[in-house]
Amino acid sequence: MAEQPELDHLMDTYGSSVLKLAFSYLKDKALAEDIFQEVFLRVYQSLHTIRDQRNLRKWILTITANLCRDYLRSWSWRNLIPTDEESLSEKVGSQDTEQEIIQIEQDRKLMEAVMELPVLFRVTIILYYYEEFDSTEIASIEGISPVTVRIRLYRARKQLKKLLEKEGFPI
Repeated sequence: MAEQPELDHLMDTYGSSVLKLAFSYLKDKALAEDIFQEVFLRVYQSLHTIRDQRNLRKWILTITANLCRDYLRSWSWRNLIPTDEESLSEKVGSQDTEQEIIQIEQDRKLMEAVMELPVLFRVTIILYYYEEFDSTEIASIEGISPVTVRIRLYRARKQLKKLLEKEGFPI
């Protein structure tokens, strides 16, 4: 089993990525936090089994994606729990320049548009642009082929462009 300091380090290092990915699937902050806890419980229980420390991030995000997909397949999610339309934008302190404020607002609108995409496209966009995985790594996390990832990226960009144009977003 992993020791507490090592787990704390992993949570500090990969925690925001886990939360972003879980939120992109579930669109609910509380559920994303529940997935976060479950992910790191599983990491704690299984860390001694991973042989390739270089792929630790990918392994943790694969656990996250699998838990989110399991949750979305569950009866309670489909029948009882309404989704919450929260934005992923981070809280920012005081800004000095008008340009920074404009950029923050554009980032917020972009993330809102990404969150309107269907879950398969939304997750692919988050993993590619925000987590900076390539199509092969995303394919491994999602359990699909790299070609499917590239098709999803293409279709997601197309839908995202339509959404942003409709909102008057500068493209």
